[in-house]
Amino acid sequence: MATFQAQVESLTSLSVGTTPTTSELSQFLKDGVIDVTNKWLAIKPQDIELFIRVSGEQTANDSLALNGVKIINVVREDGTNNQWRNCRKISPALQYDVTDVDSLNYASKINPAYTLLHNGKVNVFPSAAVGGADSFKVYYVNNEPTDLTNNAALIHSHSDVQYFPADKVYLVSMYAGIKLLQATMGSSVISLTSVPPDVPTLSTVSFSETNSLSITTTTPTAISLTTVDYTGLSSDEDTGSVDDVTPTTVDISGAPEPAYNGNAVVGLADGTLTVDMEDTALSVTDLSIKAVPPDVPALTSISYSGPGVSDASLTAVAAGGVLGSTTQPSYNDSVASTALALVTDTIVQANNFIDDNEDVELASAKLSEVQAKINEANLIIQNELNEFNEENIKYQASVQESMAEFQSQNQINLQNASNSNDRLLQNAAQDAKVIVDSNAQAIQKYQTEIAEYQAEVNTEVQEWQANTTKDLQVWQQTNAMALQEHSARMQDALNLFNEQNVEYQAEVQEKVQQAQILNQESIQNMQKDLARAQADAQSDSARRLQDAIQTTQATVANNAALVQKYQTEISHYQAEVAAETQEQSVKMQQYQLLYNQLKAEYDQAFMIAAPRQQAEA
Repeated sequence: MATFQAQVESLTSLSVGTTPTTSELSQFLKDGVIDVTNKWLAIKPQDIELFIRVSGEQTANDSLALNGVKIINVVREDGTNNQWRNCRKISPALQYDVTDVDSLNYASKINPAYTLLHNGKVNVFPSAAVGGADSFKVYYVNNEPTDLTNNAALIHSHSDVQYFPADKVYLVSMYAGIKLLQATMGSSVISLTSVPPDVPTLSTVSFSETNSLSITTTTPTAISLTTVDYTGLSSDEDTGSVDDVTPTTVDISGAPEPAYNGNAVVGLADGTLTVDMEDTALSVTDLSIKAVPPDVPALTSISYSGPGVSDASLTAVAAGGVLGSTTQPSYNDSVASTALALVTDTIVQANNFIDDNEDVELASAKLSEVQAKINEANLIIQNELNEFNEENIKYQASVQESMAEFQSQNQINLQNASNSNDRLLQNAAQDAKVIVDSNAQAIQKYQTEIAEYQAEVNTEVQEWQANTTKDLQVWQQTNAMALQEHSARMQDALNLFNEQNVEYQAEVQEKVQQAQILNQESIQNMQKDLARAQADAQSDSARRLQDAIQTTQATVANNAALVQKYQTEISHYQAEVAAETQEQSVKMQQYQLLYNQLKAEYDQAFMIAAPRQQAEA
């Protein structure tokens, strides 16, 4: 079978190595095993044995901490090696009662019990011990993903999973692929590789006539073109002396050079783009069920031993006695809290993608994921409610059965008492009838209270679901408008870049033309003076002046070529910015499409497994 890395690369078209890394993939695979396990068991708890793992044999209490994993069974040896007895689970409050031989909750080696104490450590009763075949072991849902071959921690190079059904391994690869795409999109905020061209260095010309001819070039600190201001020959023309040729710089650095800088665009008020997302948590934060289950009634039993005794012995049956033989149903509101945590975490991630990364596409995907998480949360809550109702039906049946047995035995005892002529027995019979009537009333009241409790639980769960859906709709509407505004502002930023570039090009062109005009005028003046010098036979001055003219003309031509090259590079840079922006936008859309497809297939696998809701009559 192909490795997980090969499977994920095939699903996502991503190359795992540097970005994303193999370490990231390994972690996503482990997360996938846990996610698939939890989702599947929330839908089909009867499949729990498919994910079972067993601990080693423990010979002491407080020796095994499973860190909150779901326990399937705890078994204890009954004094005979490898003869295991199922341990019933008890509340920590009963840890003394299970050691008291006079208590109804007493735990023996053939009827052991277990509980979880500090740090989630397992304790059995009677206590585990070394020797004597008194050890215990725990069957639980695996929470440490390992490979099937070597039982090593799961990584990208493995291809199977231990303590996990083989027909669901593909979901682990799919989950890891979804997370890799999500991470890739999160780190793919548009970052351009195009580099603005270097500002050209333009030369100035300095010409002076003293004892020697000096021509030098210097590098200006800003973008500038050189003009030559030539004032002509001085009054002592007969000596061949020429006034200085004074260089004048035409500065075009004032033109705002356009630059696209990731998410920041020069020209905005603060240089950044932000979008205000509504990150207020859902207002429905209290998921605890306020409905309180009624107290189990204390029923009184009648003990009758036949004629000749002085009185009938009446014994009270405490709560948790006969009726307590079946666990009273209770709604596990921690499941609802976990469901809300899934929704809240996804909302926080969506806000982070907008506030920190300004990633519109990924934030939009997160909005869709929030809806999926809400659906998942509602499904989890509905399953828990179904379990509560199912337990309640079983409990009610147990109550009816226990009540029938209890009443039947009391009727027999009452009949025996009624047949006696002994006055004391007659009194006992009357007392017994009072007890029977009282028991019947207590049981009837208890059944009514149980029905009311069940109705309250259903009502509170429905209210939570309605309020959560309402809050989600408000959150989605608010943030959808914020995302639209963010998209519009991003487009405005790109438009601003293009506008600035047009203005910059026009201003550069205007200043270049001005510089060329001034330089041409200076050259013409120098040429006039050259003609005069030649006419006056000032050959040495004419030669130097001719050299200066040629140097100036060369400098002007070179400046023009540099400016033309710079303008061409700026145009190329603008085209590259547009092309890279478009390319990365298309790539993000492709990632998003693939992410949506994988996510839909992943969720569909659990939707198919979910039990169908019965249609209302």
